[in-house]
Amino acid sequence: MNFLIDRLDWPFPLETMHDGIPLGNGLLGALLWGNPNRLLATVNRSDYWDHRAGKVLTEKSTYENVYRLLQAGDLNGVQDLFKHNYLETEPSAPTRLAMGRFELVLEPGSEILGGGLRMHTGEAELDTPRGTVRAIVLRSRPVLAFKLPEGHPFTVLPHPADADDIKTFNQKCGYPEAKIVREQNFCAWTQIRPNREPVMCAACRISGSEIFITSVYGDTEDQALSAAKKLLAECVTFGFATLAEEHRRWWLDYWAATPKVCIPDDDLSLLYHLGMYKFAGMAAPGTPPAGLQGPWVEDYCLPPWQCDYHWNINVQECYWPAYGGNHPEWLRDLFEMLWGWVPLLRNNARQFLGIDDGIMLLHATDDRGQREYGSWLAVVDFGCAAWIAHMMWQYYRYTLDETFLRDRAYPFMKGAMRVYEKLLVDDGTRYHLPMGVNPEIYDDKEHYWGRNASFQLANLHAVCEALIAASEILNIDARDRTKWIDIHNRTPLASIADTGLGEEIQVWDDLPLPHSHRHHSHLGGIFPFGIFDFAPGRPHEKLVKNSMFRLMKMGMDAWTGWCVPWAAILHARTGNGVMAKTLLDVTRRFFLRPGYASLHDAMYDGFTYFTGRKQIMQLDAQMGATTAVMELLLHTRRGVLYVFPAVPPHWPDAAFQNIRAEGAFLVSAIWTKGRTVRVEIDGLAGQTLKIANPFGKATVQLVRTGKPVEKIAGDILEIPTAINEKITLLP
Repeated sequence: MNFLIDRLDWPFPLETMHDGIPLGNGLLGALLWGNPNRLLATVNRSDYWDHRAGKVLTEKSTYENVYRLLQAGDLNGVQDLFKHNYLETEPSAPTRLAMGRFELVLEPGSEILGGGLRMHTGEAELDTPRGTVRAIVLRSRPVLAFKLPEGHPFTVLPHPADADDIKTFNQKCGYPEAKIVREQNFCAWTQIRPNREPVMCAACRISGSEIFITSVYGDTEDQALSAAKKLLAECVTFGFATLAEEHRRWWLDYWAATPKVCIPDDDLSLLYHLGMYKFAGMAAPGTPPAGLQGPWVEDYCLPPWQCDYHWNINVQECYWPAYGGNHPEWLRDLFEMLWGWVPLLRNNARQFLGIDDGIMLLHATDDRGQREYGSWLAVVDFGCAAWIAHMMWQYYRYTLDETFLRDRAYPFMKGAMRVYEKLLVDDGTRYHLPMGVNPEIYDDKEHYWGRNASFQLANLHAVCEALIAASEILNIDARDRTKWIDIHNRTPLASIADTGLGEEIQVWDDLPLPHSHRHHSHLGGIFPFGIFDFAPGRPHEKLVKNSMFRLMKMGMDAWTGWCVPWAAILHARTGNGVMAKTLLDVTRRFFLRPGYASLHDAMYDGFTYFTGRKQIMQLDAQMGATTAVMELLLHTRRGVLYVFPAVPPHWPDAAFQNIRAEGAFLVSAIWTKGRTVRVEIDGLAGQTLKIANPFGKATVQLVRTGKPVEKIAGDILEIPTAINEKITLLP
């Protein structure tokens, strides 16, 4: 079976950088685009920030004041609690910065005829009459390298970002004009950043038919320029061939660990493989965690939403492929960055709630944890920290790394839960949350919040369940465990009411989903938090069915790119493979550029009213789609593994190898003529496997180490495994 697309062709000429071929190593990102005579390489670094103008909480910014004013209907008064005054010479918020591009001017007879990406080696190819131009971003250095055919004439021009809005920003915020340097076989520009941040240098060195481009920092312009020259000289010494071989080996190792997926659907296969390719360019270990655009940022404008970290879905969605995609260790840099913020996050909880042991992560921040926006809604989304805590627990469930559980996940979960403990009110029978939000939704201009917001309750229960299990695993905090069990038992799973469709999950009390909305947060208890048990015949089967019906009834006219794959996963979780596949088709057709960049707004009219604006490139839609493809093939619900749970019935055949599952299992399976015929499971940690019978009602033949050992039956099979034991299930 051909699991990986060999070369993905690109439709040159490419009119926008969003259509460029993406190359990256987590730190340096490059987009290759342009016309036949001019190849443009837009470059940026994921740590290229202006950190000024971060918002802070004041002595007035307290939950008590917020709740009092909300009850009085004084939204203006609430907003006044979070006003932030910044200097006119500062940005309006911390922001990633545009960097610029290098332009390769090609002489007649050497024009670009076409291009493509070899995903298995992370190499771009540009076809010309004189041969193929090769391009890579090195895995070990922030360097973009080109190899041109011998005798291929070209000129390189440096082009720092200089669009009108960037010039306006620079003038307002104290950025002097970039200084361009031209020497023999070398060109560069240096950009001083105000407020004593390091100077950035983007540089290019030419050595025969080889071109090396980098971006580095220094305390002064001379130091930055010197550092760039030194790094590029090292690359010249090694030469392109040596560096490309090192690069190729890295990619072969990456794909060897990445699940192999073979499905009879070219569009979904593209979404999966392109997403796993971009994941490697977005979030490599040892590099800054990815924000909304990873290392790829426009050179013609300031990045939308500052290319920040949005913690109420977008960053989480970007990292979803790490779990099933068998690269859980790639989450560690994200978690370590957040762990480094813990003093700040505890101070947020201290300031807002008056507690010393809580953790509050505000919904949009820069890479230092500073708040981006002055809106009160950016503060009161308590689910942001809890969602990260849940991701940490998932990391443990996929790896069974008990050291990480003890040192990172457990204390972070306790801090996030401590916030909810402070917020809960006990009426003697039940706990409830007096005030909460579901991200980005409101009933009208007067109601942005409500009692028992389902998104907050889902976060609360996911973390509560995790803490109960983790405290037992670690054998600590028995008294706290008793408290969490009480909270879990006496707090509603969601705001649930019969609204005429039968019982359904509401946004919050007295508010069923009122209209089409892009943020499916009220259904977070289905996915990603998995707190509902809705298998056939189970307690929440009808509740979830009714809630999904409401989602359908309200329609999709207000959906955006990143929420379509999330909805596909919701349908996959509820067994509707046809709808899940259809929504992934929508992602492919409406939210993927001709150059395969995933967008926030739709490219075409007819699906959503979020269209017609300037293109907004984000990674979340792509990564959500990649995850959704895996969810069609394999997922775990309430501790039970499901194989081929949402395969569209018109798919005759499908197969996958080594999708990772909870319990540190690697799963492979084959689907032929509409049924599962073989399942192989590698138990990396020696856990007991709970799996829904992949063959329906049939008796299952269990094979261990190549030898049939027993026949088992039942709807849910429980199979003990030894460490690194491989078992096979056959009908």
